[in-house]
Amino acid sequence: SASFSILEAALALAQAFRRDVVVEGVESIEHGVLLRQLGCNIAQGYVIAKPMREEAVASWVDGYVGHEEWRGIKELEFKDKGLLYGLVEHRAWLKQLQEYLDDPAHSEMPELDAGHCRFGEWLKHEQLSDRYDTEALGVIGKLHERLHVSVETMLSSLDLASPLPPMEALKELHASILDSIRALMKHP
Repeated sequence: SASFSILEAALALAQAFRRDVVVEGVESIEHGVLLRQLGCNIAQGYVIAKPMREEAVASWVDGYVGHEEWRGIKELEFKDKGLLYGLVEHRAWLKQLQEYLDDPAHSEMPELDAGHCRFGEWLKHEQLSDRYDTEALGVIGKLHERLHVSVETMLSSLDLASPLPPMEALKELHASILDSIRALMKHP
């Protein structure tokens, strides 16, 4: 998304000028993982610590060890940072779908055409770039297509007066897509 691109550009600019970046507003472990993969190791936010009195800061600093999920995460190689874009785009699409299902009158339906959503466009670009295993990207493409077909089927039969259909199958496909992208990060 646009905010991811801005973050990536700000980090690159800081690196070019040999400056540290402090990212504010880190509110989930997942955000922290993403920042570590981008090369940012200084952050603040509720997932790290809630606001505290001045006299409590020193003892908090002495005892802070960070989240286990953040340990051992290294900055990705330049070529793999584009994979983070794919992860972010897919999460944003699923979030937009959930918002639409929760309140269709006040939210926008996500792009249903797998080839035209931002993740689909990213995937086409990666398939043409020849940076990653064609077969692995093909698997991701098939999972992505299945997800979109499932959503179209679900939305076509959706009766807004009825309870929402379970999102579990969609979340499983989403998780499979994310896992496949993460596997590419580990195996160039």
